[in-house]
Amino acid sequence: MSLPDGCDVGGTAPPSVLPVISPSRGEIGLHFCFRQSRMLQRRTAASKLPISPLEGEMPGRAEGGAKDRDATD
Repeated sequence: MSLPDGCDVGGTAPPSVLPVISPSRGEIGLHFCFRQSRMLQRRTAASKLPISPLEGEMPGRAEGGAKDRDATD
């Protein structure tokens, strides 16, 4: 079996499996990269809330929690 003239198969790399669309040709705009869903925007806003309790509030048990056992009334 002979190959046609000009067909060199020795040492060639396999064809690329990349998609036909290329960002370098301007087919994909930057605006798609920075688009966020409303759900993601809500999560981002919620993550900016403070973690520590507000000033004047004590962390720990809520009111009416366990009482000291040896306290006398």
